[in-house]
Amino acid sequence: MSCFNSEFEFQSALIRRLKAMGMYCRNIPDIGNTKKPFDLSVNYKGRGWALELKIIKTQKEPTPENVYKKLYPHQIANLLEFQSWKSQWVSRVIAYHGWTNSVWIYTIRKDWEQVRLKESCHYDRFDKNLEEHFDLIF
Repeated sequence: MSCFNSEFEFQSALIRRLKAMGMYCRNIPDIGNTKKPFDLSVNYKGRGWALELKIIKTQKEPTPENVYKKLYPHQIANLLEFQSWKSQWVSRVIAYHGWTNSVWIYTIRKDWEQVRLKESCHYDRFDKNLEEHFDLIF
């Protein structure tokens, strides 16, 4: 089994898989010093998705707290704004753990004044659970 060495490799493979599921995907490229809001913009069944991708290279499996620490303040703000109650759109943080070749999906939540990630699911990257995860939200 091969693993991804960079976020770019992971993003490319994820885009191919999401497109195979019938999603419209668009990566948001880095442009000079501009801070992009998140990594991928996706449309699935008429609903907008914002996806931020992270690579975890430690031996320990990712925790919501560890993945949250990898987010920049502008990414947190944009992910929260994207999924506001008015839009009914969805934001997710997806972490790839190279040691186990697994993918972890988190929701981002703001409770009172605390922002945190909550684990939504995790699966082996070759598993079919990715499709089930996206379908269950609708």
